[in-house]
Amino acid sequence: MRLYKNIPGLILILMVLLAPMSAYAQSCSSPTFSRPSGVECVFDYITSITATGSSGVSSTISVSNTGCTVGHTDLFSSQGVTAYMGSSVNINLVRNSSIYTSYATLYVDWNGDGGYDATERVGNEVELFPYASTATITFDIPDCLAPSTHTRLLLLMSESLNNAGAPCAATWCQSFNFFLNIDCAPSTSISISPSSTS
Repeated sequence: MRLYKNIPGLILILMVLLAPMSAYAQSCSSPTFSRPSGVECVFDYITSITATGSSGVSSTISVSNTGCTVGHTDLFSSQGVTAYMGSSVNINLVRNSSIYTSYATLYVDWNGDGGYDATERVGNEVELFPYASTATITFDIPDCLAPSTHTRLLLLMSESLNNAGAPCAATWCQSFNFFLNIDCAPSTSISISPSSTS
């Protein structure tokens, strides 16, 4: 009888343990290719990434590649963007001249669970046409975030249009992980000078 009394509790524990497995944001583990072997990255890779933005946005992102780097590059501990709530951030990328069309997508780990899902995609998915070498993805920092947030930013280059939205929904070849620091807007101080009397 004691076992049956504990079943509701066991079910609750299982729900708590299993829920994160479906709720955690999806993140890519290894690249997937549809192009012939030897073509997927040698002729199609990101050579440069920088970040700019509106007033108050600063960046330490400085990626420079001279050759193919397949897979995921984690720069979370050293490179990223600091921005104020309500500001706009531009992620600028350069791709080597390629005969292929690729797509660049940007994600922010808004919920802080260490991964990314379709609802965390920001800005527009940018199409890199054959021989087109530059692109910029712009996104805004919401006003409703906590005064200070330290989270992750993912740039993904894929071979196909990512209609499903999630990072791993399309065949991809490169991804870069950065930090994103979000601070409250700088306070404005008002100084009042004493009035002079004659």
